[in-house]
Amino acid sequence: MDTWPSYARIIVANYAESVDDGVVRTEMDGGLAKERWRFSKTIVTRDATILCSQQDRQQFSAWRKANRGQWFTWRDPVDGVTKQARMVKAQIKWSRFGVYWQGALQLETLE
Repeated sequence: MDTWPSYARIIVANYAESVDDGVVRTEMDGGLAKERWRFSKTIVTRDATILCSQQDRQQFSAWRKANRGQWFTWRDPVDGVTKQARMVKAQIKWSRFGVYWQGALQLETLE
């Protein structure tokens, strides 16, 4: 399993998490709705922004293509724990930030 490249620094200020426990909710004709678990693990989707130089951006693009859809080890910037993650749809949106490039992407982990 590959590792997240160290040169692709995640900017914590733009970091967000969305938790999906996979609960399926069924409304009843009367009374309380019923709920059941659809997944055995929780899926956490993380909106992240990375900061790279032009050279690092090119290296990251090559890394992303080589690891498309694959799981990799990644250190969560919030709790510092190493987790398995993958890029959602292997998509990234680049924008210029001074002499650097910012890449907006989503990562997902199982917890």
